[in-house]
Amino acid sequence: MKVKIAQYLNQEMSFNTIAFESGVFDVYKATQEIKKGTSTAEALKKAIFFF
Repeated sequence: MKVKIAQYLNQEMSFNTIAFESGVFDVYKATQEIKKGTSTAEALKKAIFFF
């Protein structure tokens, strides 16, 4: 459902930024990856569950 909502907001409503709430640990894990030099996009892919 989140994917459908994101597609609608982007394609039909021209949103270019969409935020979804994540757990504190997910954000911590992403931050640790970024500090290691991982790109932000890759760090988020590793840290946040797939939806």
